[in-house]
Amino acid sequence: MPAITSTPPRELVHLDPDPDPAFDTCSSLPEHPFPTLQNSKVGGILDGNVPVICGGTYFIHDTNGWHISNECYKMDQPPNPKPIGQMQGDRSSAASILLRDRTCGETVLWVTGGWNWQYHVITSDLVTLTQITPGPNLPTDKSGHCMMKMGFDSDNRIGIVGVNNNYGTQTELVIYDWTDHTWTKGPKLSIPRKHLTCGGILDSGDNATYILVVAGGIETSKETEILVTNHHLDNGLAWTRGPDLPTIQYSAFGVTSWDMKRFFTMGGSTGIPSAIYEFTCYNLECQWTNNPDRKLQNSMFAAVAMLLPDSLTELYCK
Repeated sequence: MPAITSTPPRELVHLDPDPDPAFDTCSSLPEHPFPTLQNSKVGGILDGNVPVICGGTYFIHDTNGWHISNECYKMDQPPNPKPIGQMQGDRSSAASILLRDRTCGETVLWVTGGWNWQYHVITSDLVTLTQITPGPNLPTDKSGHCMMKMGFDSDNRIGIVGVNNNYGTQTELVIYDWTDHTWTKGPKLSIPRKHLTCGGILDSGDNATYILVVAGGIETSKETEILVTNHHLDNGLAWTRGPDLPTIQYSAFGVTSWDMKRFFTMGGSTGIPSAIYEFTCYNLECQWTNNPDRKLQNSMFAAVAMLLPDSLTELYCK
């Protein structure tokens, strides 16, 4: 179960504690010809085996300038990506999450917010392998935020936490309910964060307990926050301080394991940019661990991570 990170150079990293010896070595991914993608993009694996990348900031040497993309690409025939289409506008430092369309069973990448050099973005887009359509507007413009499922087995309620906009760095958590298409406010973080990572895991000692975690997004602190739920937010729930990260992380990126028992955060522009940290909880005792032998080959920040299925892993690991 490697993670794929898409800031050049692209890498595969084993995240399984005991990886299959048959696939013990993962090579770097081929350099996909993304002329417009460098960093601060979003993405995910659609329909089980097709990596998709959207938006991001890119550099054009001829004009000696940075630009922001509004395009989405799919890598169903690597190493030659195919364009899917264009989002409503340019998006850098956006956020995304995978959803499943229950009417047809296909997966959808929900891309929200971002920055377009002029202002923070309030719109969102729904990306499939064949089309891009407008999604619901956010309650406020956002960039540098993070998205997570509010219950491990439900795509109905999606939380957006942390934000950078014209009002500064924020502590808010807002939740979108796809069943009635409404936004509600959740418990606020204790510390304002931007360019953070977030996710949700099951407690290894009690599968009925779902734990949300936010990490990074603070340039001067290793402090993390957790929210313990039984898959829904009761009134009175609040974020509490979790175990500190081993090092400060800013502009890191994260991914949750297939079994929902582990959350990984990696890279960043501070601390140890090649490190991979693992977050686990057992009977509400949570910890961060670090295997120094499991790390990125290159320092990365503002990248995107996604879990590869075995069908894709076999292309690059041996």
